[in-house]
Amino acid sequence: MHYSLGGRQPTEYRRCGAGGTSISNLQSDARRLTLFNLWIARCAVALAFCIASSLFNVVAAADGEAPSVVRFSPQGTVKQVRQVTARFSEPMVPLGDPRDTTSPFVIDCPAHGAARWIDSRNWSYDFDQDLSAGLRCSFKLREGLKSLAGKTFTDQRAFNFDTGGPSIVDQRPWPESNDIDEEQAFVLVLDTDADPESILEHASFSVEGMPQKIGVTIMSGDDREILLKRFENLTAKKEVVILQSKQRFPNNTAVTLIWGAGIKSTSGIATDQDQTISYKTRKVFEAKIRCERESAKAGCIPLTPITLSFTAPISGALAKQIALVGPDAKRQFAALDDPGETSSLTFNGPFKESSEYKIEIPPWLVDGSGRQLANASRFRCQSRPASSRRSPSFRLVSESSRRRIQCCRSRSEISKPRSPGVSCSLAQAGRVRRCAIC
Repeated sequence: MHYSLGGRQPTEYRRCGAGGTSISNLQSDARRLTLFNLWIARCAVALAFCIASSLFNVVAAADGEAPSVVRFSPQGTVKQVRQVTARFSEPMVPLGDPRDTTSPFVIDCPAHGAARWIDSRNWSYDFDQDLSAGLRCSFKLREGLKSLAGKTFTDQRAFNFDTGGPSIVDQRPWPESNDIDEEQAFVLVLDTDADPESILEHASFSVEGMPQKIGVTIMSGDDREILLKRFENLTAKKEVVILQSKQRFPNNTAVTLIWGAGIKSTSGIATDQDQTISYKTRKVFEAKIRCERESAKAGCIPLTPITLSFTAPISGALAKQIALVGPDAKRQFAALDDPGETSSLTFNGPFKESSEYKIEIPPWLVDGSGRQLANASRFRCQSRPASSRRSPSFRLVSESSRRRIQCCRSRSEISKPRSPGVSCSLAQAGRVRRCAIC
């Protein structure tokens, strides 16, 4: 009993004649194995031939192509350019040899820079500083330029870019300011010189509630010099334009400054999109009296403070001239938290009941920008029912060339004066119905 290779079942050989044993099964297996090995060898040869043929075709095709620039940056309109880079399709200089400083481009650009090879295929041109707006640069492949292998460039095209038209890079007032003047001057710092005619044509203001845009004017002369000196830290050695609206802005209204597309630099390069800055005008300069009340229609409680507030700050010097005058002609002045300027004055109680108080406001009172009090003639007393504890209420009057906020006695009805300038007189005891204008 013998065992064949390959894990086959035991095979019993039978003897034939005198000379030996038949092994036909082993011979058949060997023949099949030899044919399989031959087939594998033929496939490997064919595959190797195909790969070699393909590589030969690629090399032959590449050997016939002219070198080119496969990437160039920047192109188009780009702000704050500091470096230009180019990548070539094949080596241009020996790797690791920085001695070749010959530029592959003819450069037409007003800004100075230095060229260098980063490696055998990548080249850069570094400017001395970030480019300002209003510049146009061109990089054209040098005529007769060849690769390291000696092949000539057939595409001699130029690569171009510009740094765009003039843009606003800083400004006063700050964006989103909600207290700008009705005749506000806007100090704009630009990244390059702007053509004045194009500013007048394409810059404007959009005002809430107005369907049409408002044109601009450019400030010049002494007014411009005053503002430049005031904002010297912002504007020194920079390109500045100061704009104003052709119309006065309404109070408490949203305003948008539009630095429009088409504004040109002095070199002729224009902006291609609008730049907008949002603002809001300040409220009207008004005064308001506040005090604690038992109800909305009641007068002020005598034990609590009386506050006079303004919608815009006034100087400390003017605030010191405002007084609360009692029935004995004694004047009370408010303590100022800030001696420079303030927006409110507080007069502390207690106050005498059933008495008349006046807040005297000088007629020359103005806010920080010179506006007079807009609601000087609109203060009114608010009536209240009689109670065991009478409280004063206030209104604005005119007497002896001064404006006053007068505290009317709340116990009695106030009769209408016969002529302007006459103080409110007291009638018979009863319920307050109204305070007349004195």
